[in-house]
Amino acid sequence: LIGCLIAFGGMVWLWPQWQSGLLKKNAHDALEADQQAIRLILSADPKAPALAYQRMRVNQAHNALYNSLNQAMQEPGFN
Repeated sequence: LIGCLIAFGGMVWLWPQWQSGLLKKNAHDALEADQQAIRLILSADPKAPALAYQRMRVNQAHNALYNSLNQAMQEPGFN
């Protein structure tokens, strides 16, 4: 049990995932998905399946951004 705690602590504090490096990429992907959705909505004839697919992509991009932000905030040295 003590070994498990030491291993877990080492993974969390000594070798974090450094999600803060992915924030810029995930923010860019989320903004790009939003931009594509707006272009699709403002197009002359938006189709329902295309809108549904783009809505799913926007949600996935925003979830990835939110998750990487939450993980980055738990890492040491994140400002």
